[in-house]
This record gives sequence, C-alpha cells and structure tokens, in this order.
Amino acid sequence: MFPIEVPPGTTLESLFLDVLPKAHAQMVPPDAGGRFVAVQEVRGFATYTLDIRGNVLTVTEGAADKPDFWMTVAEAHAQLFLDDWMGPKKLAPKTFPKELVAISDPRILKRLAMVSAKAELALVDLDGERVGLVAASGAAAKKAIDEDAPDVVLEATAATFVRLVEGTLPPEDAIADGAVTVRGKKLLAMQYALAFAPFYPRR
Repeated sequence: MFPIEVPPGTTLESLFLDVLPKAHAQMVPPDAGGRFVAVQEVRGFATYTLDIRGNVLTVTEGAADKPDFWMTVAEAHAQLFLDDWMGPKKLAPKTFPKELVAISDPRILKRLAMVSAKAELALVDLDGERVGLVAASGAAAKKAIDEDAPDVVLEATAATFVRLVEGTLPPEDAIADGAVTVRGKKLLAMQYALAFAPFYPRR
C-alpha cells in the first residue's frame, strides 16, 4: 500500500493505470535503478502487469510470463481497501516518516526477490471481516498464480498495520512480539521482514 491521497472518484482501473504510477514516480528516486516485473490479479475484475524500471512504473493489462512477483486479491477486498482510502481512512496513518520507502522501490524489490515463497497477508478486522491477498516472490513467482496453499500466512489487525506504515513498529519486531501472527514457515516471514529492515524508518 502507498501512503498517498487517492482522488475522489478513483476506480480500481484508474488506481492501477493512473494513481499508482504517479505515486511511484513521486516516492522513488531516479537513481534507484533495477528492473522488476510484477503481475497483479484482481479476481473477478482484471489482471495487470507492472513493469518497474527505476522510478518509472508502467502498467498494462494482462499478465506477463514468469514475473519476479505476483499478487492475487478478490475484487471485493481490493474495493474495500480503495473505499477506505477515499473514505474513513482506517488504514491511513496520521503521519508518515519522511524517509519512508515505497514497497515498489527497486531497492526493496531486489531484496524481496531473494525470498522464494508464496505468502498470504491478511487484516483480520477490516469492516468486520478478514481481508487479504496472496503474493509470491522469487522462484515461487515463476509458477502459475494460485491462491491456495501458501507457504506462510501473516495476519494482523488494522491498528497493527497502521503502526507498521507509520514507522513505529518494525516488521521484525511485529513478528517476534506476536503483533503479527504467523502460520506456516516462520523463517520465511522473518526473511520478508528483514528484507525491509535497511529501509525501514527508525524512531
């Protein structure tokens, strides 16, 4: 998720084709370097390929073959996140650290791509229901998109998510302290958390 303002009237289509590329360009420095390809499937809606080259994010419809990452989410859950962005902002931190690095930054993606895993990431209490997505990275992302049987499942409350984005709860601490619950291969969860560590703001 990006710490950005979403214009009124934003749809899922304009979110991917317009809002996210602009946010990426604003948050990622020109010298970030690196190229990565990610496929975002919104089940029941559309599939997009995100081609990331430094601070340029190009989005096209359809799925690239054997990407570096893929993500799949139900349309209803994607819409819940979008509605929150434009409405109550339960997932929007009050403040963002100045040094916050976007998850689409190639410097982070380079580290995430070294973890070969399929992971489910979920919030357990968004509007009274559990919502989430399944993502794959590294060698695991070369396989077909399949939401079933993730290697690891990470669950958190909306309040914990906000703390993570605000920079007040480092991911590795969230896992170690149980603020994020882990089922499956905990080592993979820690590998993901440590991939963020060099870029995570410390307060």
